[in-house]
Amino acid sequence: MKRRNFAVGALGLLLLLVFLILVNGLSLTPLKAAMKNASYNEESTCIGESALGDYILVFFEEQDVIRTIPVKKSLVGLWRAMRDTFHAEKYGDKIETLCQGFVRDRREFITFVSFRSQDPAVHHITAVKPGEILGAVQGQTLPDAQPGQTRPVPVDGIVIFPLGNVISPVLATAYDKGGQILYKYQPGAMDHDYRWHACDG
Repeated sequence: MKRRNFAVGALGLLLLLVFLILVNGLSLTPLKAAMKNASYNEESTCIGESALGDYILVFFEEQDVIRTIPVKKSLVGLWRAMRDTFHAEKYGDKIETLCQGFVRDRREFITFVSFRSQDPAVHHITAVKPGEILGAVQGQTLPDAQPGQTRPVPVDGIVIFPLGNVISPVLATAYDKGGQILYKYQPGAMDHDYRWHACDG
């Protein structure tokens, strides 16, 4: 009798756990969690995942946009997608801006910008905030400034730059293996329209 009661209790706990998982959108993998987000498009294709603080950023490519869905591991060890998602229009550039967004990491917000290179000649990308350049020129370090960051370009081409706790534009440069500048990330015709532009040597 006791064994039967134990089995019934264990089954009840298991069913409760399954119910909580379904209700809270929890999943075993970051990808599955991201696919439960309301903004997920079934016709999109996952192009990669990258870690940022306590989060995994999952990137989906749609016909006209690239969508970024942050997911985070819950207390029970399963993954849950965040409500805030980010998207960027596709322009067909050799290097695309995936998104500029933010996540809450423990007690502070972390802003970030992410790029994807589709040019195999691009070896690494360097990014710097304009305030850092100003601080260097004036011989001082700004409180929120980090040194210019350099990231190698991995196989999937996705590179992420944490920017601290202040949302600000960045200036970025893409280099080949020999250090030759291939592209620059800078404003286009409109100041707010930041795009990657090829350098003609």
